[in-house]
Amino acid sequence: MRIILTGSKFCLGESMQKNKGFTLIELMITLAVLAIISTMAAPSFGDLIDNHRLKKAVTDMKVGIMEARSRAQLLQTEVVICPDIDASGTAITADDCGGNILGYSSLVSEKKNESVILLPVADTLEFASTSTDNFVFNRQGKLTTAQSITLCNSKQAIKLSVSIPGTVTVEGVTSC
Repeated sequence: MRIILTGSKFCLGESMQKNKGFTLIELMITLAVLAIISTMAAPSFGDLIDNHRLKKAVTDMKVGIMEARSRAQLLQTEVVICPDIDASGTAITADDCGGNILGYSSLVSEKKNESVILLPVADTLEFASTSTDNFVFNRQGKLTTAQSITLCNSKQAIKLSVSIPGTVTVEGVTSC
């Protein structure tokens, strides 16, 4: 094997090989471009996460409402569903939520557990109730009046409306 010196490059072997790799300047420019793109994408990514949390909370609330309705029909008893916080951000306990059912305090523990569904709401979301903060289903799985609830983040608000028979509709609204 021979070492050939041509100009400022060293080559191994009989002929010159093409230099493979990046220069320090090329690497620094690439990293600078990636940093610029990352700073532009970070706020959008944060909004994407916030919107996902909101949609998940709305879906959980919708599923919970449907579960409460089904449970009321199946057990032939009143069932109440509440978010775990109220519009002011105060925590709601199962007993607070159960207080919306007539005769809740006289129920045995097992019946209390069956009659109350407490849904967690993410701390990053705001919760606004347009009519009430709970849904009480009677033995037939119906509400006494149509009710709605609104969940919001910093950029978006979604309203869940529940009709008397228990049909849930979801719609975007302009503000919380």
